[in-house]
Amino acid sequence: MSALNGWIEENKDNLSDYTDYGSSGKIHTGTEIIAIFEDLGIRRDNFDGLVSVVDVEEQEDEKRLSSVPKTVLENLFLVLRFLFFENMKYKDDYRVALVKEMVKKKSGQKVDGWINRKSGMELEFSINFWCLNPAVAFSPISAVTHSIILTSGTLSPMSSFQSELGVAFKIHLEANHVIDKNQIFVGTVGQGPSGKPLLATYQHTSSWEFQDELGELVLNVCHTVPGGILCFLPSYAMLNKLLERWQNTGVWHEIGKVKEAMTEQKKGEDFERDMVHFYATIKNTQMEGAGVVGGVFFMAVFRGKVSEGLDFTDDNARAVISVGIPYPNVKNIQVDLKKKYNDSFQRSRKLLSGKEWYDIQAYRALNQALGRCIRHRYDWGALILVDMRFQRGSSAGGQQYNYYTRGLSKWVRNKVIHHRNFSTATKSLKEFVDNMMANPPKPPEMPSEVLPATSLESTSKEKIQSFASEKSDALHEVTDSIIQTTNTKVNSTLKSEMMSSQNISPCDRLQENIPEDQKECTSAAASSKDSPSNHDQSEPRHGSPSNESSKENDESKYSSSQATTNPLKKKR
Repeated sequence: MSALNGWIEENKDNLSDYTDYGSSGKIHTGTEIIAIFEDLGIRRDNFDGLVSVVDVEEQEDEKRLSSVPKTVLENLFLVLRFLFFENMKYKDDYRVALVKEMVKKKSGQKVDGWINRKSGMELEFSINFWCLNPAVAFSPISAVTHSIILTSGTLSPMSSFQSELGVAFKIHLEANHVIDKNQIFVGTVGQGPSGKPLLATYQHTSSWEFQDELGELVLNVCHTVPGGILCFLPSYAMLNKLLERWQNTGVWHEIGKVKEAMTEQKKGEDFERDMVHFYATIKNTQMEGAGVVGGVFFMAVFRGKVSEGLDFTDDNARAVISVGIPYPNVKNIQVDLKKKYNDSFQRSRKLLSGKEWYDIQAYRALNQALGRCIRHRYDWGALILVDMRFQRGSSAGGQQYNYYTRGLSKWVRNKVIHHRNFSTATKSLKEFVDNMMANPPKPPEMPSEVLPATSLESTSKEKIQSFASEKSDALHEVTDSIIQTTNTKVNSTLKSEMMSSQNISPCDRLQENIPEDQKECTSAAASSKDSPSNHDQSEPRHGSPSNESSKENDESKYSSSQATTNPLKKKR
């Protein structure tokens, strides 16, 4: 660690490779940093020894490493293990940056009760290991597993995952959504209520014209859609600009009349508190059932806490307003390095080009945010894509794809409707909401509970008695008499014939329910089982000729006895 600190001191004034918002840095390739580390005494041949020094259990009387330096060492060793892995095969996949940055101190120094602004900032140096190839971390997994299944709503386009992870996935599935088509509204809006274009690029979002037009659009949606509404923006900077402008123009106050207005906070403790308040407000709105449109309007950012992982089911999010296309900051040094890396290895490793990778990062964040709206089979909601780029090259009212809609997830892409102006979009949105409110999707009704057996029996008896009462008493009595006489004679004849053909003793006639016979049959059955000869006679082999002929004889006897003894035809 002392050697690394000395290297930082020697190079801290030569950090001219890039500058970015109060920071500057010097970029080294993986090959260069390995050579530098060897000069510092950190080599592949002594790496295991360095690791063992930290891993060895320390004696009680010796000073132990505190958690902070131990964590730093463990992270450093993790990166070095990949750099030295398999004869340093991944060294060219890394970039190592020595970075100088102005950061805020955790607590500023007070002078006479005041905090000095200069004392609240300080220079911080760091060594950053940036892996530009996800296959480096994924290769140990793919090398030892038999099957790998990747599932996510934001995997498409899937070709990028194959190239980035270095694994050929033979089976691809891009499924449809579980909801019906009428449960989702997907509309693109390229103009505001005043007819002014809405192009959410960095240059246009800073203008008051764009901010005011977007504010009126949001207010209109809040009046139309009940429950919660999420609005996703490309950055916190844009969120703060809109909030300040809408507070000055009164739009924020107007939104507050129909919905409680909230914004996403960066700090974790503030965010958790706000989310508890958000869900409680939605729940209270449902219980109160106020006449005016209630709920919450929540302004958040793509790639933020709200856009990933949280569940906004049912009334928590009946609409998602996405503003713009959240491309990563092109001036960010890591984004720039990744684009150049992909361009360098596009042909040799079949990677996406730098531009293709850059576009996918934007749509992955966009699709992730849009997915907050529909959370289960019987949910419904509206997705409003605000940016005129979505409509370029697409005929109004159609579902034709263009360059900017191809990156949307399949379940969104197939349902996109391009609205020619804001009024038609508002009309369609209102019709959709009114239809869903009047006919909300719901599970099919479950069959009524099965009645107890006693209830079924009593119900059947009642139906039988009701049916019988409709017949004449005379006919009812004659029918019962005929059926009873016929059944008695037929059963009697059948029993006698079957007993004579199969040599069944009277003791086997347990259905007669005679107590004396049952006692005799019990003893007779016991003696019969003990006799092998009786056992063979009582169980003839299946399929033998004697059985077939016996069966035919039985059938012929049954037919003749039925013909001669059945009096039903004669009486009729």
